[in-house]
Amino acid sequence: MIGTYVSQYPPAYNSTYCKFTTDFYGTGAQVLDPSKTLTGADTSSCWLGSTGVNSRINVDLGTGVVVNRLYYENYHHSGGYTGRGVKDFTLWGSNDAGAFADTDYTHDTNWTQLTCSQNTFDQHVALNQADPKYIDVTNGTSYRYMSTKAASPWTAGEYRGLRRLEFQSGGGAHFATSSGGAPVPGTIPTSADNIIFDEHSNESGDGDYTVTANAAVSCANLIFANPPSGILTLAGASALDIYGNLVIPSNMVNTYTGTITFKATSGTKTITTNGVALLSPIILNGSGGTFQLADSLTTTGSLTNTAGTFDANTKTVTLNGTQQTITGVFAFYNLTRTGTATVTDNLIFAGDFTIDNVLTLTGNSATNRLLVGAADIYTRRTLTVNGSVSITNTRFRGVTAAGTASPFMCGAGCQNFYSNTGIVFSTSYIKGLSTTTGL
Repeated sequence: MIGTYVSQYPPAYNSTYCKFTTDFYGTGAQVLDPSKTLTGADTSSCWLGSTGVNSRINVDLGTGVVVNRLYYENYHHSGGYTGRGVKDFTLWGSNDAGAFADTDYTHDTNWTQLTCSQNTFDQHVALNQADPKYIDVTNGTSYRYMSTKAASPWTAGEYRGLRRLEFQSGGGAHFATSSGGAPVPGTIPTSADNIIFDEHSNESGDGDYTVTANAAVSCANLIFANPPSGILTLAGASALDIYGNLVIPSNMVNTYTGTITFKATSGTKTITTNGVALLSPIILNGSGGTFQLADSLTTTGSLTNTAGTFDANTKTVTLNGTQQTITGVFAFYNLTRTGTATVTDNLIFAGDFTIDNVLTLTGNSATNRLLVGAADIYTRRTLTVNGSVSITNTRFRGVTAAGTASPFMCGAGCQNFYSNTGIVFSTSYIKGLSTTTGL
């Protein structure tokens, strides 16, 4: 099912509404402020507790809220010192002002411990970038005061800190049957129902909100619109089955990694992403249906056509994951594959494919080349390009080049890895042997 989460914030980011057992910088309330940066130096954009001291983070939300999820970014300083991030924690709720004012870590009087899907914060990735994480909270009670008891850090003996901590309400299958209507708990859409998130979907709060796929869901059209304020995030990893159109707005943040399957069995259905990159495997599985790109599509997942017709509609498909496979019948207009700094990057063709205009293959470097072609050395694939090619830092395996762009002229850093035809390499490497040739 899909749930909508709304971030809840204290009325102000100061010592009146945020209290700590220890606060090394004295600006710990900034950990709750969504305007603070999640990258770069930690100064004035984190909470950092003292070395070796377990600490409470007590927050007054100003009014009672049913908290169902935590969003957090663990501690880092320009991508370093991630061992200072909080590891073990517990979460508590209260409606007692005296409990909120007491920051003694050992005092739990008038606090109720809440059940979390995990009681460890994941260590921040060792890079100077955002690393959003979410923890589900089992809770049906409204609490004004929340307390996070931060225990050990990831590196023993270190400070303990966080870059961001947000309490979120909502979630579950709470859908209205009309725009702006009251949500009905337990309402689960079917393949005949449109799911629409519009300007009324965040009226319960002015902050950011998140739509999370935490169980498989089916729908007709799935349409998102930018909220009038705040940022909409699509999260989760459960499967989405779409029998109609998909529309994603340009300002949406996408962290969703589940499989998206388009299942219409008649008519033409459109896929609109407005430049937002998908992180999902995409499956077409609707005999009799046509699945048309309304704009260019980018994904880190693989592409599979089990049934139905893919219509590129003169748009570009960009694949920019690590290991990706194209399976089934696809006629691309422009196909771009961009590698990452991973030596195992590949683009495996599980059949013969046609690109009507431009094929672009860009490996990361001559060290981290992109492997393109068949799944093994015993299989051959025909790649027909009827426009032009741009190929660098790519190694081919079992590819027969065809079409008006044949022979394919490779640029710098390319390899003839094994048994290719109609591809010209400036330098060819075959099973470790290097020769200069044109194949």
